[in-house]
Amino acid sequence: MPSSAFLTLIGLAPNLPTIREDGRGVDPGWITQKFSEFLKLNGFRHIRFHDLRHSCASLLRYEGVPMEDIQRWLGHSSIVTTESVYAHFDDGQNRISAAKLASALLE
Repeated sequence: MPSSAFLTLIGLAPNLPTIREDGRGVDPGWITQKFSEFLKLNGFRHIRFHDLRHSCASLLRYEGVPMEDIQRWLGHSSIVTTESVYAHFDDGQNRISAAKLASALLE
């Protein structure tokens, strides 16, 4: 769940992230646009909003979270989907990749 400060910044009610404060629904493209603006305003390099899912799953895998938990976190209906994307990381390579990812995000 995004922080309430971020949700407020982009005009969403913190307790209902799919509804604007005026009660209207949020167009998915609008969230992508606001995320891009948020990155730019805060001096972060541009990434796609969807890339956060991959980053999250990779970091969870790096931390040794079981694949079944990552599946549930991402909302995949089948473990096969999760494994086909993330299971190919071995622990050694995964640690190197995650360290590089963390370094790039903190630049």
